[in-house]
Amino acid sequence: MIDWVISAATEALGNVVVVGRKTPVGGVDCIPDISGSHRGPLSGIATALRVLDAPIVVLAVDQPLVDSLTIRSIAEHDDQDFAAIPIHQGEEQVTCARYPRRWKDLADEALARDLSIRDLVRTNDYLRIDEDIWRSWGEDGRSWFSIDEPGDVVAAERRFRLDLH
Repeated sequence: MIDWVISAATEALGNVVVVGRKTPVGGVDCIPDISGSHRGPLSGIATALRVLDAPIVVLAVDQPLVDSLTIRSIAEHDDQDFAAIPIHQGEEQVTCARYPRRWKDLADEALARDLSIRDLVRTNDYLRIDEDIWRSWGEDGRSWFSIDEPGDVVAAERRFRLDLH
């Protein structure tokens, strides 16, 4: 699944880094989690913002159907102050989103307070990317479809008319 995400991200952005690993994977560089906590996506965001000192687009490995056009469209929301977060079925898609450089201290503080990535997003102003916007990109929701167990593969194949084998 990581290869699919890396492929889509590379096509969309060119420069891709995997956070939370010490050794390269999928032909891209990796950055180990600087907090040492491995506490999920918030720790990865805090690490990437701190190490790269640049805006980042975050993608989750368990959402391997992410579309390169969706990634590119999210990245184009280049606001210095606000994260760009797609909303799907009323939920913020925090692991398929763009985070500005300015959020590095906010992410560190949230991590220190043992908050979640959703807590970080919900306690700060962000740009909502509502369904009418992401549908205009040709997105159908597959970019935030999580595959966590074998049954999810079958569900994805049926829902999006795919053959993932």
